[in-house]
Amino acid sequence: MSPHEEASKVILRDELERCRRWACSFECERKDHRYYEIVEDTIQQGFDFRYFIIKDANGGVCAVQPFFILDQDLLVGSSARIRAPIDCVRRVWPRFLRMRTLMVGCAAGEGHLDNADVAPCCPSRLLASAILTHARKLKVSLVVLKEFPAKYRDPLQCFLQCGFTRVPSLPMTKLSIDYSSFDDYMNRALNSATRTKLRKKFRAAAQAVPIEMSVVGDITPIVNDIYPIYLQVYERSKLHFEKLTKNYFCSLGHVMPDKVRFFIWRQNARVIAFTLCMIEGDAIYARIYWS
Repeated sequence: MSPHEEASKVILRDELERCRRWACSFECERKDHRYYEIVEDTIQQGFDFRYFIIKDANGGVCAVQPFFILDQDLLVGSSARIRAPIDCVRRVWPRFLRMRTLMVGCAAGEGHLDNADVAPCCPSRLLASAILTHARKLKVSLVVLKEFPAKYRDPLQCFLQCGFTRVPSLPMTKLSIDYSSFDDYMNRALNSATRTKLRKKFRAAAQAVPIEMSVVGDITPIVNDIYPIYLQVYERSKLHFEKLTKNYFCSLGHVMPDKVRFFIWRQNARVIAFTLCMIEGDAIYARIYWS
């Protein structure tokens, strides 16, 4: 057995539950170990969920890194003009331009490194070696570190030395909410043209049936009202990856009540929009859905 194989192994969920390290993995992130369990339990799209166990020099587990395997369609996001002839080929050759891919990170959201704050370099080097070793065993053709934020550039520098390439992904939109009121935000953050447009919209909204907002921790009682709105947003998107389920939304409130809030907007008692918010320190991460 090689040193790389001794320093790492791949396990499934049932064995993961006996790993003590897992209970504190990603504990400083809003998406801690519970979130990865929710994703695996509720999103079934042919994803094969697994976990790298990374061991230190003493044989103790120093990091657990989730990953999943899927058949990646290389034409995702391409135009209908390009896809039409490819679809014809796939009737005969279904796997044409599909690649068995190992994605390190989370199937629903950005990726994070376990234990990176404590030992930023060592687990990363061990992880790079583990990926290269096990990728061959798992017969994957492509390895992707999915949506890792820029804060990991230093600890992931060792991946470049192993032949990986850094590719920019879509950044999150960041908005400061350090304002005394919404009027203060409009005056300080928006230009005059935007303020004028907003005031016109507010006047138009004032003529319609009032819109009411509420905040809940558990979406289960109204999941049948909010889920069609999510599906509308999903279908409008040109790029699709994971498709969230009703059980996903419900499980967030049940399993992670300390980190999850849902904002609900109603008009005439009908839900017209909702926001899934996750809390991390003094930041709120929001995903907005509207009909």
